[in-house]
Amino acid sequence: MGTLFATAIASSARASTSPKKLLALWERGLPHWLDAETLETRGRYGYTGMLRNRSGVVDRLLAPELLFSAHPKVDVDTGALVNFGTLMGVHNQLVSYGVGTGGDMRTPQLTPLESLSRRCPSRRGRASCFTSPMGMKTAR
Repeated sequence: MGTLFATAIASSARASTSPKKLLALWERGLPHWLDAETLETRGRYGYTGMLRNRSGVVDRLLAPELLFSAHPKVDVDTGALVNFGTLMGVHNQLVSYGVGTGGDMRTPQLTPLESLSRRCPSRRGRASCFTSPMGMKTAR
């Protein structure tokens, strides 16, 4: 199990018209929506289907949902929440997210990761390599 981190996603500009959501974030799946007063879990929160994997059939079988990191940042100029995740499958990809101040997520952007898609030699033939995110190279 991943460590749970909680973050409030709210709109300071439209607090009266946008519902506040308290989400528990972790590294291995969808956020969980918590009741802000009781901290009871209300359920998994997929941003109205935006975190559903829409890649190829094999990738969807391996990972039906997109990962949403436990470490989002807030854009100081716009107030939007920005986040990322990785999609590991036939074609490894970096997934970037943007959530507006009203709580609506824009379509996730997928960027191929060449360094995570290459094959590396091993003692028993060839095996997939994993490279630290600090050393990732994105496809051009």
